[in-house]
Amino acid sequence: PETSRRPARGREPFCFTATSAGEHTLTVRPYGNETGDYVMRLVRSEPEAATPAGKLDQAFADYGTGSPGLAVAVIRDGEVLYAKGYGTANLEHGIPISTETRFNMASVGKQFTAMAVVMLADQGKLSLDDDVTVHLPEFDVGQAVTLRQMLLHTSGIRDSFGLMGLAGRQRGDPVRYNTVVDLLWRQKALSFEPGSKFEYSNGNYDLLAEVISRVAEQPFRQWVEENMLLPLGMTNTVVVDDFREIIPNRASSYESDDGVWQEE
Repeated sequence: PETSRRPARGREPFCFTATSAGEHTLTVRPYGNETGDYVMRLVRSEPEAATPAGKLDQAFADYGTGSPGLAVAVIRDGEVLYAKGYGTANLEHGIPISTETRFNMASVGKQFTAMAVVMLADQGKLSLDDDVTVHLPEFDVGQAVTLRQMLLHTSGIRDSFGLMGLAGRQRGDPVRYNTVVDLLWRQKALSFEPGSKFEYSNGNYDLLAEVISRVAEQPFRQWVEENMLLPLGMTNTVVVDDFREIIPNRASSYESDDGVWQEE
């Protein structure tokens, strides 16, 4: 819904390059009907760097030792031309981000789940137009829901985070995958008629991971690593299926609360 899209809170760094000398005007407009105060602070003003690497350093200069950050890589024709970390992987211990830092990919992982479903379809082990109950008979909501609709977020399946909230769990609470699937099993109706609209739902992909596991007859993590990650040479990438697992070089995740960093 429109009200769920919130403007940024706290610090919001940005940079720009002027193409001509003289006076310049920055115009700040409110987001929708939002009101409130803001302060604009000029952190630095400097000539544009002469090299591509220098320009990247300028673009990410705000990610210092006191803030989370990112790792950047520039690749052309399979060759890594530039790679560098900016910011801090763990603020408590002051661990800087490097090119070996591992990040939580969050919903970027959905692309791998979708690819796994399509690969199994290409192998003839399932069809994108299968009713989900063909593979998950426990999930019976009285209406046909296809794997294709789940992939496209048009299934009507409720979002797993919303269900966890209804179950009394708070954001950031550790949760096991089996707990999420159990909550999804319990829904007795859909949010809307399958195929009638788009509504983003993590529940779709939680259940698709279970479909992959059952069709492949092996754990989701194992199948993805053996059939996707290793063939692609992604040896530094791992599917996390237990929040207690120790992942070497993993960056902590943070969010800003009125300009103060907190762990997610």
